[in-house]
Amino acid sequence: DSQTFLKVNGTDIGQPISSPSIHDMQVYGIIVTVVLCFIVFGGVKIINSVAPAFLIPVLFSLFCIFIGIFVSRNNHPAEGITGLSFKSFRDNWDSQYQTTNSAGIPDPNGRISWSFNALVGLFFPAVTGIMAGSNRSASLKDTQRSIPVGTLAATLTTSVLYLGSVLFFGALATREKLLTDRYISGSVS
Repeated sequence: DSQTFLKVNGTDIGQPISSPSIHDMQVYGIIVTVVLCFIVFGGVKIINSVAPAFLIPVLFSLFCIFIGIFVSRNNHPAEGITGLSFKSFRDNWDSQYQTTNSAGIPDPNGRISWSFNALVGLFFPAVTGIMAGSNRSASLKDTQRSIPVGTLAATLTTSVLYLGSVLFFGALATREKLLTDRYISGSVS
């Protein structure tokens, strides 16, 4: 891991911000891509049979994140973790967009500039990925009813989970912790 010291919101950060090795990420990406290619080329039957294996870890991780939020340290919190606090929520409410480097770490000399439109562009594909489920409509009993209801329910559920987690994390930690700790969901409990 490479470590960098920098300023966030004009304040020196006294702890390193670690970035994962790009080579590790490439190896993981290649392995996952190869496995997914075998699954996709296997057809809809294999995708339908493997779907629960992908759903269970997602549901478990969501469960763990929200449990961690509610049992976060209120008595003796870790540095930057305040526990659910209205003060933290109020301090984090305004936008204060910053520039980042290519690894997503805040950097005043960074080349990537964030704005509301850029963040909507980041959020939008996560919600539209739900439409991929309509391609498996052959396995539904009542297609005309199930596709619109399922798509709307999935979009609403995803939006509530994403926006809820953003609001909860905003009430859980300082801005500096949120900007510099990539693995904050693992350090709240």
